[in-house]
Amino acid sequence: SNCVTGVQTCALPIWDLTSFDKVKDRIVCRLVNPKRCKPAIDQLVHKGFLDMTMTFRIIVSFEEAEESTLISMPISNMLFSEWGITVDQLYEIAAKNTVRIFGAETLSMTDILLSQMAPEEREIFRQILDDAPLKQYVLSNRTRTYGAALMFCSDEIKKCAEAWGSDVLILPSSVHEVILLPMITPDQVNINDPDEVNAMGDYEEKSVNNNLL
Repeated sequence: SNCVTGVQTCALPIWDLTSFDKVKDRIVCRLVNPKRCKPAIDQLVHKGFLDMTMTFRIIVSFEEAEESTLISMPISNMLFSEWGITVDQLYEIAAKNTVRIFGAETLSMTDILLSQMAPEEREIFRQILDDAPLKQYVLSNRTRTYGAALMFCSDEIKKCAEAWGSDVLILPSSVHEVILLPMITPDQVNINDPDEVNAMGDYEEKSVNNNLL
């Protein structure tokens, strides 16, 4: 049965994977760096965004818990050719499913860092972080995995621009999340190289892009 929800997706029988009607509610987006996915990317249906590439996957099983479990399979060109739809139609379907199933969240870097500290350390560092001239935010999904696709699947960045009253500087730090900053004057920005951000907590193969957007 087709029982996709925001928190659990029942296992899909293997023989249903080729039926578009049976998998359309399970198709989601995954953003990758094409330079690091060659030659496999050529075998998959994909859509380009700047120097990044959106691939698409079918969720076979997903259970959201403290330790989420996700099983998915990539959509190959061969499988896609049987469905009789365009890549743009596939993207539109997958983008909606991605937000519906995994959610979209923008959290302040301050809150993320403080949540990882011991209670006695939080007040000491809160003032330091609150006084930082450059406020940073992290866009990802509830599972904190493969959340970078939300750059192109959700309206979270538009919401941030409206809330901040400014344009948004986008730093795709890894396939799992995107760093967002309110657009300010160049002399206020102290980011020497996006590679430095990618190197802080993500291995090279997880990096989705090395450019500021």
